[in-house]
Parts: sequence; C-alpha cells; structure tokens
Amino acid sequence: MKKLITIVAVAFVTISTSAQKLGHINSQEMMVEMKEYKAAEVELERYQGELMRELEMFATLIKQDEAKYIEDEPNLTEEIKASRYQELMEKSQNFQGKQGAAEKKLQDKEAMLMQTVLKKIQEAVQKVAKENSFTYVFDTSSLHYAGGEDITPLLKKELGIIIE
Repeated sequence: MKKLITIVAVAFVTISTSAQKLGHINSQEMMVEMKEYKAAEVELERYQGELMRELEMFATLIKQDEAKYIEDEPNLTEEIKASRYQELMEKSQNFQGKQGAAEKKLQDKEAMLMQTVLKKIQEAVQKVAKENSFTYVFDTSSLHYAGGEDITPLLKKELGIIIE
C-alpha cells in the first residue's frame, strides 16, 4: 500500500511539474537598457548637482565665517571669542544636518524614479508571462541558476528596447 501511494505521489508530482512552464529574465540587465532608466539617471544626476551646489554654498559661507573669526580673534574679548566660536560650531552642526538631509532627499528621489521603471518591467513580465503561458518567471539577477526559457527578448520587445 505504501508503495502504491509513493508511486501515485511521484506520478502526480511529475505530471504537475511537467505542465508548468518556467521562464527567466535578468531585470538588472534589462533595466539599464530602458530609455526610462536612462532618463531617471539623468534626472537623478541633475538633482544631485542641485543638492551639491546648495551644500557647497553653505560650506563656503562657513569657511568665510571661520576665516573672519581667525582674522578678528586677536582683537576680541574672551566673551566675544566664545560666542563667535559657539556660532561657528552651531553652523558646522547645521551643515552636517543639511548633508544628512540631502542624502535622504537623494535616496528618496532615486527610489521614486526607480519605482516607475520597476513597475513598467513588472507589468511587462506579467503580460508576457500570461500571453506565453508561463507559470513562473524568475529573475536571474538574484539567482545562481535558473532553468526554463529566457524570456528577456520577449520583454525587451514588449518594453520597446531595441534588440541587437
């Protein structure tokens, strides 16, 4: 009886596995070829440049204030020296906070831009998989081995990427 159950189970697994159609893609490779990704990179670089210019402006102002402090220091009373030094330290801490905020803004902008690209890939995968009866589609950019059919050319066609 156990042998019969084992044979039936193996047969069932074999039949159900053979009915499944597997496909794979490399989303990282495909993403860098998309015009939307390239546009997102350009936008991200532009935004990063804006943030850097703003930070450089604050850094220049702090350096000017430091230079002025060093120049005026011999003529200042201890009380004024302490006050001006404290102001410089506060400006420096404020600058560090602005650097952290700029990094966060850049990360948020990148996530927003990449979300649009990833959504387009996901929609294309779903459409191609459905049209071609794929049961599963794996992303080889995160796998060591992927069996099945490479559907990257089908997705590139769906996304309008020129296939060389």
